[in-house]
Order: sequence, then C-alpha cells, then structure tokens
Amino acid sequence: MNRSALAVLILGLAIALAGAIAPGVAAQDSEPVEVIIEWPNEGETLYAGPSSLEYSVPLKGRIAGLSSEQAGLTVELTVLQDGQVVGKYSQLVQDNAFAFLASVNPHTSEELFPAEHQSCADDCHRPGMFELPAGSVTVRVSIVEPAGFEHTAAERNFLVDRSMMATIPVELRLDGDPEKTVSGVTVSGATWLYLWRSRQYLAASDATGVASIRVEALSNAPTEYLLRVVPTVVDGVLYEGVEEARVELAPGATKGPTVTLHLRSRLGRIDGQVRGFDATALCRARAISLPEGNSFATEVSNNGAFSFVDLPIDQYRIVLEREDEAAAQLQQSIWEDVNLTATFEDSVSLPLAQVSGPVFYGQLRDEAGGTLPFGWVSIGDTTAAVIAAEGRYAITSDRDEASLLVQVPGFYSEARAVDGQQPETDFVVKPLEETQQLAWGNGALWLPAENRGELDGKTIHLVRGWLWGAGESDTPFHIVTESARVTVASARFALEYLPGDRGWLYVFAGEAELQDLQTGTLLTVTAGEMVNLFNHEGLQAVPYDPVVLSTLNGPGAAPIVPRWEPTLSALFRNRAGVFGIGAAQLITFVTYFLVLLSLGVTPLILLYLHYRRTRVKAAGDVETQR
Repeated sequence: MNRSALAVLILGLAIALAGAIAPGVAAQDSEPVEVIIEWPNEGETLYAGPSSLEYSVPLKGRIAGLSSEQAGLTVELTVLQDGQVVGKYSQLVQDNAFAFLASVNPHTSEELFPAEHQSCADDCHRPGMFELPAGSVTVRVSIVEPAGFEHTAAERNFLVDRSMMATIPVELRLDGDPEKTVSGVTVSGATWLYLWRSRQYLAASDATGVASIRVEALSNAPTEYLLRVVPTVVDGVLYEGVEEARVELAPGATKGPTVTLHLRSRLGRIDGQVRGFDATALCRARAISLPEGNSFATEVSNNGAFSFVDLPIDQYRIVLEREDEAAAQLQQSIWEDVNLTATFEDSVSLPLAQVSGPVFYGQLRDEAGGTLPFGWVSIGDTTAAVIAAEGRYAITSDRDEASLLVQVPGFYSEARAVDGQQPETDFVVKPLEETQQLAWGNGALWLPAENRGELDGKTIHLVRGWLWGAGESDTPFHIVTESARVTVASARFALEYLPGDRGWLYVFAGEAELQDLQTGTLLTVTAGEMVNLFNHEGLQAVPYDPVVLSTLNGPGAAPIVPRWEPTLSALFRNRAGVFGIGAAQLITFVTYFLVLLSLGVTPLILLYLHYRRTRVKAAGDVETQR
C-alpha cells in the first residue's frame, strides 16, 4: 500500500470515529444534554376537593449541558395515562429552563383568593395551559433539535386525586331506652386528607334517629373518618355521646357502612344560697327561663339553701319570691342569670331583698269599672308596673307618707298623696280624647292615644303600643306586628309591643291564634297563658305569672309621659297630690281656708253693707227735703 492510500484510510477512520462518538455535537469534549424535572416530585399527589377553587400547578424543570452554540431547541411534554398518550405540548427553551402550567381541577369555580391567602404565588388560582386527567399520570419531557433529533427524556409519575362526596349513615341509640329515637342531635365526622388538609362535617338526626353525614371521600386513596356525637340540647335535654367510631371509605366510594353510636341524656342543676336569710320572709326560689318565661319553683331550706334539679337545659334568671302577700307583688329587682347550655350545672348566691318601708297597693280601673292591664305607679324614682290580669299594683316606699303618680297608656295621669296607715288606694282614670274604644261584638277594644300604627277595619298594624279588650264576634280582630300576627274572635286579652324593650300577648279568657311571621308557625294561646313576642328561638306559650313578668320586664321608668286632665278641679287635685297633700290634709286645708276667709273678708263685707245703707239713707233724706 502506498503512502497516499494509507493517508486516505486514516482520514476516513478518524471521521467515522468522530461521528460515532459525538453525533450532532460540534465539539468532541462537550457535556451530554440532560433534562431535569424539578416539580412535581416522583410519586406526589395533586389533590382537589369538590369545593376547591380552580388551581393550577407548574410542571417545570431545567436543561443541563447545553452549549452556547445550540439554539432553537424545543421542550416537548407528553402526558400519558395507562400507557396511552393523552396530551402533547411544546415550547421553546428559554434560559435553559421550561415550565408548563397545568390545571388540576378545571371544572370547578374560578375565583382569586385574597392576596393575604395566596401562598402559592399569583399563578396558582388561574386556568392552566391544559388539563391534567384524574388518576395516575406520567409526564415525559424531551429536548428536540431543529433537525428533529430528540435528546434523552426525563419522566415523572404522580397522582391527581379529585375527591367526591359520600354519605355515612349514623344510627343513634339511647342508653337505657334503645328503642327511643331522638331527632335533632348533631353528629360530626372529621378527617385529615393526605395528612395535611382537615375536614369536618355535621349532620342532625332525623325522626328515625339517623344522621346522614355528607363527607368528602378521596378517589385514589382510602379515607378514614372519626365519628362522634356533638353535645346537643333538644327540648331541654342534653344528649352526649358514649363512644366514638372510626369508619374507612374505599377509594371512590359514594356511601359508607352504617355506624351505630350510643347516647346518654342528662338535665341541668342549679344550687343556690340566700344571703341575709330570714325564714319568716321567704317562701321559695324561682328559675325563669329566658326569654320565653317558663317558671320552676323550689323551696328554700332552713339554712337558706335551695336546689333546682332535673332542670331543662336553658338560660335562666334566678330570683327569690317573698311569701308575704303584698311583697310578693313587688318587682323582683335582685336576680342572677345562669346559662346551663354552657355549663349544665351552676351555683348562685343571692341577697334577700328587704322591705324597709310601707307597701302601697291598689287597683286601676276605667270609668266603666273595667280592669286596666297596663299602667305604672311611681313614688319618687321607684316605679312598679301593673299586674296585667288584675290591674293591680304594689310599690314600696321608704316613708310612711308619699306622693304616688299613676300613668296609664291612653288615659290621663293622676297624682295622689298616700299614707302608710292606709296603704290601699284605688284609682279610676279618665281616657284621653284621642284614645279609641272600638266596638267588638258584644264587647270593646281599647287603643291608647300613644300607639303608633294604622287601623284598617278589623285589623291594626301595630308598630308600637298597647291594646286590650274583651268580646265575642263572628268577625275576628287582627293585630299585626313586625314579628307576629294575632287573631282573636272570643277572648279577654291584652297585648303590649315595645320594640327594643318588651312584647307580650296575654290571654285571660277564651283563646287567640298566634302566627310567627318569620316561620309561618301557628300557635293557639288559651286562657291563663302568655307569649313573649320577642322570643327568637320560636314563639312559645307559657302559664301567665306576674312574678315572671316583673322579673323579666324589670324595674324602669314608665314608657309614656304624664298627661294631665285640664279641668280646674283635676289640676288642683293633681297639684296637691304632687306636693304630697293628702285627702284629709286637703279637707283640713279647705276648712282653714274658709275660716280664714270668713275672718278676714266678713268684716269688710259688713262695713261695705253699712256704708251702702248709710249712702242710701242719706240720699233719701236729701230727696225728702226737696
């Protein structure tokens, strides 16, 4: 072989070897191109719930080993599921990096989180470039040169879990009475999804005693829930769970197995002690439920202790009731409130109210002798409300002699001096000219002048005020307030409606129908019952009780201003009453006035008459001489 042939052979071998070592690469010693996927991680789970806002994740990474001479390279992302290609997407390489924004749950609501809640940057909650399928997903990233050559690709395997809702039936059984079903008891189900997302769901038991909890269940992993009874008060009874239960939902389940939870029931208890105890002046303690006005009584022991046991779980006002007849009618101004819904058991300590002065009492009537259910009697700064059913009042004073002011809605006020030696004083008051007395069947209705509302035939839309009467008619009368509608056809009743203060319906005879305008619920109120119109838990009829009313309404000034009868005698009487001049004092005053008048004026009259006679006689003598 000659030298020329040998040189050609060596050159060819060098070219072939160079092509075999670094195909497509300009320099023999260049680093190999490598695709690095930075996120998501291998085996990671991308989770979205039924109520999750739409969110997207970046499938991102970088490319190592590129030289400055390489340009125009393309990143190609292939999405595979079960070995099948479900999507292919590409973009140009920029700064040796790539990022594809993919939607995890594209078929849910689109809404931006507030900035302070965005821990995943601004591109988290917005639509992505494409949708990721639910379930196991493989993504493959490769680099493609302009000539079509594809470099080694990298892969990631992860899970897309879009959970769904499932139902877990929970049967509630009462210990000691497993056949009894209890409705309205709350059951909770709680879990941690993938150990980082907490979930809790609540459901109340139905009439069959079953609570069907709607919970979130993962599609690609089991979901375990802890089930327990939330302490719940139903009709004054506290129901608590005896045990907890765990239930596991299979991946993708829409219903779980039926679980049984046992309950125990309990009532409340309040223990009390009377400070300054005096067994001769005390009868019992009262627990009055708020705001409906149910009353529970218990005796006070010889050492001043008392207890309410098996008390319905509710909020209560505890008050002491004196045993003497007059003092029992006094407003109960010393009380303590207890909330058994928070503690279930509690204790109170109350001082015994002392009656230091005389108790003045009596009855208020109109000119026809009718009972007035509303009114306020004041002595100085002390005010007592009238007992509605009887129109009676009782009020204490620190002095034996006092000025007593009576105010009745729709009637003239009256002031009178009273004496502790004669504590009983009745009043007959005169209606204001603006007060309406409407004929109603065989009876009548009173609509005071202070009322705010509109009368339309047999219906009054009452904004604020009072109404009372008795009668029987084929045409019912309707009272409509903001919260309720009262219909009466045959009854003796009274109603006060003072928004922001109090509102009560009293039925003394017959019955009335009451409709809650918020819920549409109908309630029949019969004789001897009353209803708090501002009971937001639902209108409830309770027995009429003056102690309850005086306790719940509390002491306070009359919600009306005095209106004085303009006649001279009434003004004189009321002015004398305001200044504390009693009836006997008034008679004595008039007598002294007449005596003084006779002593001072009579001589003047006699002198005047003598002067007139003298003048007349002198005039006669002159005429005779002529």
